[in-house]
Amino acid sequence: MKKLYWGIALLVLISPLGLLAKGTAWGEWSSAEFKRMIGFMPGGMRTVESLWRAPLADYAFGGRQGAAAAVGYILSGAIGVGLILIAFKVFGRFLSVPEEERSSHEDT
Repeated sequence: MKKLYWGIALLVLISPLGLLAKGTAWGEWSSAEFKRMIGFMPGGMRTVESLWRAPLADYAFGGRQGAAAAVGYILSGAIGVGLILIAFKVFGRFLSVPEEERSSHEDT
C-alpha cells in the first residue's frame, strides 16, 4: 500500500505538467467547445450546466496564473485524492466483514 500512496503522490505532484499542453483536457470541454466539436448542444448537458458550478473551476484558486496556477493544480489534485481516499475508507468500514465473522465462515 505504501508504494501505491507514493505513486499517487507522484501523480499529484506532476499534474501541473498539464498546464504546458495546448487545448483542453479530454472531457473538460465547456459547453461552447462541445457544441463547436459536435455541432449541437445535448439537452441534458445544457440542464446540468445550469445547475453545476465546479468548486475549483479550472483547478485554480481565484483565477491565478503561472506558478500560482501550478500550486492550484497540485492542491486541487491533493484535495481530490484525499476526498476519494476518505470515501474509500468510510465505505470500506461499512462494507468489510469483521474478522470474527470472516474466521467463522472459513471454519464451515
